[in-house]
Amino acid sequence: MFVILTLLFLTPLFAYLPQAALGAIVITAVVFGLFKVAAMRRLARLSRTEFWLAMAALLGVLT
Repeated sequence: MFVILTLLFLTPLFAYLPQAALGAIVITAVVFGLFKVAAMRRLARLSRTEFWLAMAALLGVLT
């Protein structure tokens, strides 16, 4: 819900931010919110294939 409201009302403000600032926002969100290190370690122990698929998906989202 928060993302939808942000996209609806704050998108014009994001147009004036430099790409480096937007990139920093995305990286910070991934590192501190979306990317769970403990869960990735557990996944690496359980299934290497699924771990590497998850890492490829993460890399695809970030690029």
